[in-house]
Amino acid sequence: MKIQRFTDKEKARTAAQKALVALFAKHTNTPILFLSSGGSALELLDGLSFLNKKHLVTLGMLDERYSDKEEFSNFLSLTKTKFFFNMLTSGAMLIDTSLQHKESLLDMAERFNASLRGWRTIHPDGIVIATMGIGEDGHTAGIMSGMAEEEFGELFENDKVYVVGYDTEKKGEDRNRVTVTFPFLRLINHTVVYVIGREKEKALSSILLKKGNLYNTPARIIREMKDVSIFTDINK
Repeated sequence: MKIQRFTDKEKARTAAQKALVALFAKHTNTPILFLSSGGSALELLDGLSFLNKKHLVTLGMLDERYSDKEEFSNFLSLTKTKFFFNMLTSGAMLIDTSLQHKESLLDMAERFNASLRGWRTIHPDGIVIATMGIGEDGHTAGIMSGMAEEEFGELFENDKVYVVGYDTEKKGEDRNRVTVTFPFLRLINHTVVYVIGREKEKALSSILLKKGNLYNTPARIIREMKDVSIFTDINK
């Protein structure tokens, strides 16, 4: 795990984008699964372009909100970016995680899980690249803390599934989430973590501490992942 600190958001974003371009260039002729986090991590896609053969790239999200409202959907937010349009029109494949008609939370999770496993079956030597963010509460992707410790482990450490759907029991219309699990995150080859804003200083500090656990701070999973680079404007 490497961390790069910058004096402002724009410098952090530019450096993170350069890191992504370098990762894609490293695997120019290899099938790539590129999964983006929602929220501020989507900012990294603005102006981003790769020289890779786009038909070898599959594009999707790390997690999704179980909601039929467009403003809550991570995938639909992705589709509004210029990056998405450029990738799609150049032949990239998609993993659509947006809610389908009359689809249950479980069905949505199983569809997403099947898509990830299907990609791996077709591309056993493919490379997975992801962007991740960190919430003020220390969550990452759609993995939230707050439930009983045993239930947390059973849900997110199940190595039989890549994706789970669950009720976060948080307030708001987007409380139901579909997210990749810890076992899947540990399989990702390269990860760019984008942490912007002073309000996330405490969460970032908790992640960087040598002692801690996933139950209280899910984003500490990045300490267990392969080739992780953190880019942040929190420079102390």
